[in-house]
Amino acid sequence: MGVLEVIRNMGLGEKVIDLIILGFGLFVLIKLILINKKMKEIKEESDSAYNTTSSKALRNARGNLEKNTKEEFNRQAHEPIRKRFNAANIKYIKYVSLISVLPLMGLLGTVWGLMPGLMQVQNGDFDALYGSLSTALSSTLVGLVWAIILKIYAAARPDQVVNGIETDFDEIDRLYEMQ
Repeated sequence: MGVLEVIRNMGLGEKVIDLIILGFGLFVLIKLILINKKMKEIKEESDSAYNTTSSKALRNARGNLEKNTKEEFNRQAHEPIRKRFNAANIKYIKYVSLISVLPLMGLLGTVWGLMPGLMQVQNGDFDALYGSLSTALSSTLVGLVWAIILKIYAAARPDQVVNGIETDFDEIDRLYEMQ
């Protein structure tokens, strides 16, 4: 008898999957919170870099940079910030992508939970099916709720900071291209 059969026979299968989903969702949330904190630090640096760049830029009447700005505008000063952002952004994308695993884990729990009930239907025991159905659907609910919470958090927090940093870098690049 395998470990999975022991878990199922003890009636823990759905609860174990629910706990795994809860733990995984919490893990992703903590990682997103830490990445958001790091992104805020990078955003402050990018704001400072942008403000330094735009305040040093000497513009002509059309708003373009003048030639003597070349000495004051140093693109290399922005590259370490960009590298830290790229490293943090790769992690951010990885954890945001993992959010979609939560509903799949919930679906797995549903299938896992329905299997014993469906086996009992052969014996005419529909009560077992109804019992396993309600238990099985809880994992889908847990997976969907976590995915929704994490998607809302990602959109409200780190996405906003990432977009701000990218905007700063785009503007710095634009200023550099115009000189």
